[in-house]
Amino acid sequence: MESLIQFLLTLYLYGILVRLLLTFHQADFYNPISQVLARVTDPVYQPVRRIMPSARGWDLALLAIALVLKLIILYVGGAMQLGASILGLVLFALTQIGGMMLNIYLVSLIAVVIASWVQLSAGADQFLSLVRSLTTPMLMRIRGMLPDTGILDLSPMVALFGLYFLQSGLYQIGRWGLTV
Repeated sequence: MESLIQFLLTLYLYGILVRLLLTFHQADFYNPISQVLARVTDPVYQPVRRIMPSARGWDLALLAIALVLKLIILYVGGAMQLGASILGLVLFALTQIGGMMLNIYLVSLIAVVIASWVQLSAGADQFLSLVRSLTTPMLMRIRGMLPDTGILDLSPMVALFGLYFLQSGLYQIGRWGLTV
């Protein structure tokens, strides 16, 4: 039963994080997928949004909800029994949230790369437009730093390696947080 609760809470947490990233990148709110995500997350989001503002494009209400959800997931999973301090658990939860956000970017990049190789149905356009709104800003910055290679675009590969190394660093910091 505990693993089912953890799974459902983690799935909801990913929904919150996807909404956070789409909001940050100012993705199309009227996309049907965005609308479904908003309907699913609004019951928790709207009350918190009334008391927490946004700062520099980041919706602090969604970040607070993500932190509380991750702490609940850790509690259900028994991480509170590790003997770490509250500050250590919060640091661990924040690094886990950061890692989950990087996972969203990794999956988005892989989806964009695969979509560039194959012909997809018309229904995939709505999904791909949201995914591209997440990946395009990152890829454009990387393309600006790379030399021109003609028809071969190396920016997704550089982005994947960069995200992987960021994720590894975050998990190291998170493990350190459990010892604090």
